Amino acid sequence: MKRKILSILVILMSVLYLTIPIKVFAETVTIENYVAFGDSIATGYALEDSNDGYVSLVADELGADTGNYAVSGMNSSEFLSLLEDNAHQLEIQNANLITISIGSNDLLGKIQEIACKAFGLNKDEVKDIIEELKNAFASASATEKLTMIKNFYTSLTTKETIDMFQQAIADYEQNWIDSVQILRTQNPNAKIIVTEFYNPFYGIEIPLVGSGETETINFSDYVETYISQMNAILNGNATDNYEVAKIHDKFDVKGLTNVNISLTDFNIDPHPNVEGHKVIADTIIDLLQVQAEGEDINECNFSEIDDQIYTGDEIKPELMVTDEEGNVLVEHEDYELFYSNNVEIGQATIIVSGIGKYAGSHTIYFNIVEERGTGNNNGGNNNSNNTNNGINNNAGNNRVNDTTVAQNKLPFTGDVLKTIILIGILGTIGFAIVVKIKEKYYNI
Repeated sequence: MKRKILSILVILMSVLYLTIPIKVFAETVTIENYVAFGDSIATGYALEDSNDGYVSLVADELGADTGNYAVSGMNSSEFLSLLEDNAHQLEIQNANLITISIGSNDLLGKIQEIACKAFGLNKDEVKDIIEELKNAFASASATEKLTMIKNFYTSLTTKETIDMFQQAIADYEQNWIDSVQILRTQNPNAKIIVTEFYNPFYGIEIPLVGSGETETINFSDYVETYISQMNAILNGNATDNYEVAKIHDKFDVKGLTNVNISLTDFNIDPHPNVEGHKVIADTIIDLLQVQAEGEDINECNFSEIDDQIYTGDEIKPELMVTDEEGNVLVEHEDYELFYSNNVEIGQATIIVSGIGKYAGSHTIYFNIVEERGTGNNNGGNNNSNNTNNGINNNAGNNRVNDTTVAQNKLPFTGDVLKTIILIGILGTIGFAIVVKIKEKYYNI
């Protein structure tokens, strides 16, 4: 009798093992050849020991053969030229992992140029702009310092400067798309990880005390306007070409960069310090983890988005994302949304990028349309449209819409289905036990 009971327990444990999902802990992928590209961030600029840079930290963690080909001051145009000239082509072809930090100088170079003008320096004649700016500010009087900062910020907010930054962002987008295409042509299989743009001036607000007026200069919000656009481009073009190391939000704390702007000091050095580089390295390492139970965001369901009326501002319609069992996913926890072409009339795009336990990205399109007038001509067009819509809707009753099919899934899926199967198996085993007992003790 004991042997029978033991056998039954073994069967029950086997059934549970087969039907209940087992959590598999993540493990780091094996990387033999690691290649890094980028600007001064990737070189470890301003660090006392370059081994504290994120490239070195990642390399040490992986134990891989590493080549760091980052160049201080490089912008996206120069990076594209480097790839077009087939520089380091052999290293790219042999790489298992490629990390890239590029694009910051597309904006930073222009900010430094504006700062030089505000401080009376010739950008072309200074060797180290950051140090020269600090020295010029340190030697100025209190009144002169106040004037310098006001002139600097005023220059940043002119229409000419704003137009210049918008053109720089547009140029960056094209340079980046072309660069990724070349990289993927040279090596279609390597894992490419690109670092997000962070806001080096996070939390920097300067009250202009003694200026005779109540005024606060908010460098943080100003820079974020452009950083968010750059990150939208970076994330929106990811698809299967590369992954993004999401460091932006992690850098929204003070003490991870060298920036220190105040009325007593003027340090606009945007580079990460030792702690900042560790944050970047840890984020990259996390992306190299193989998540055994990761779920594809494309398997989720996405609510439909109606046509949106043009307003002249960015349009960000609400979107609901649910898993196969109808559970609502949480933005910033399960996914991030990235919008593009969502101001002017035409087709806009939303990239749903999985985070946390979700991976991959899903693209959704919606239309921005001009508000219909109430005149006779428009009215006639609307009647015509309504008639056509009526015909289309009637015809639709006689056929199955593809979207409807995609959203009408089986009533039991995933863990629910497993539970039903488990109950059925346990019920069958229990019934067999009762029959055996009756046969033995009641001779049935």
